[in-house]
Order: sequence, then structure tokens, then C-alpha cells
Amino acid sequence: MNTADGHVSTAEIAELITWARRLSMAGPDMTDRADCAAFHAAKAHLLARIDNQDTATTPDFREDT
Repeated sequence: MNTADGHVSTAEIAELITWARRLSMAGPDMTDRADCAAFHAAKAHLLARIDNQDTATTPDFREDT
């Protein structure tokens, strides 16, 4: 669920946390490897979007010394 402006929504973050909780509660023996791989890919994608969002909107503050 992407927002119209491309920003990461709180719903996306909550969905990823819920997914992580489900994987954690299942334990390593009950977790499907494909589901784990999909989770890690989704997490990496979301974190990259957050990083891009942050660098696109945050001014570059540099201290002149």
C-alpha cells in the first residue's frame, strides 16, 4: 500500500511489524522459507523507501567550521 505521494504509510509499517510478529511466533521450524524470504525482501524495500524519503525531504545540514 503506497501513498499517492510515494511516502511510506503507517499502515505499511504496521503490516510489516504484524508479519514479523507472525513469523516470530511460528518459530524457525514452522516458518516457510519462501515466506521468510518474502518478508526480508519487503523489509528491505520498505527501509529503502524510508531512506529515500528521508534524504529527499531532509535539508543537508552541514556545520561550517
